[in-house]
Amino acid sequence: MVICTHNRREHVPAAVRSLLTQTLSPNLFEILVVDNASTDGTGAALAAEFAAELAGGRLRLAREAEPGVAHARNTGWREARGRIVAYLDDDMRADPDWARRILDIFAAHGPELGCLAGRVLLDWPEAQPAWLSFDLSLCLSRIDWGDAPQALGPDRHFSGGNLALPRRVLEDLGGFPVFLGRVGGKLLSNEEVLLGHMVRERGLTVLYAPAVSGLHFVHPERLRQGWFTRRSFWQGVSEAVMHRHRKGMGRAVRLGTALKVTRDLLRPPEKLAWLLLPTRDARRFDLKCAGFGTLGYMAGLLGLAE
Repeated sequence: MVICTHNRREHVPAAVRSLLTQTLSPNLFEILVVDNASTDGTGAALAAEFAAELAGGRLRLAREAEPGVAHARNTGWREARGRIVAYLDDDMRADPDWARRILDIFAAHGPELGCLAGRVLLDWPEAQPAWLSFDLSLCLSRIDWGDAPQALGPDRHFSGGNLALPRRVLEDLGGFPVFLGRVGGKLLSNEEVLLGHMVRERGLTVLYAPAVSGLHFVHPERLRQGWFTRRSFWQGVSEAVMHRHRKGMGRAVRLGTALKVTRDLLRPPEKLAWLLLPTRDARRFDLKCAGFGTLGYMAGLLGLAE
């Protein structure tokens, strides 16, 4: 079980404790924390708090000096000793049966299961703002496709923060694409999205398993409209970078697509008003964020923001 962390000293101990208290027998899994270039003393704090678990071998620490969540996740599966590699975000808490259910589901489905995506519920520090719609709250890593397990197609996303894959699949794919994913303050995303595409292209299943559930803490700074417009912009950049990689888009195609996207952004004219004017209405704010996403897509196509 892998937790990748960057400057989350105040949150990662709770994630670790949620794995130390799993119902699965401790001799069937290990916990590996990958410190991704933290500067807040995360590694030292973990070493002090969990000294007994480190000494007993239940917990291991690794460090990845190259900033970026994809680099950290790749270090995680390369350092992991297990046949299945499961990832939990550093600001999440896994349900007590999380690890046991992951192993049970892989055992039941066999080698055709290439990726298991769990449910992610949100732990709100305060009431959900009235201007924040359910659809836009998905930016907070909420994943809930219902109570029934189902194969996920490319139109249904999942979270890299509650995810499990066979080690052999990660080796075959070369791990997470390092040109995508969060790096420091940049909100670049889609590393798990592209990984999911690659899993399906090999004829394997990406399975949503709601029983594999975790609770994701919503940081108070993410409950501001400015965070969502910025997150939407970077989601647009992420989509463009992924499309450029998958479709091999040349410069002329990228320029043409950017011009078409620009025309669509300005038709009808009120779209520009939605982008620029403040609003407390959830529907209007959705449209505002969609506009920022379009701007990000153009920037990503032109290589202006990566």
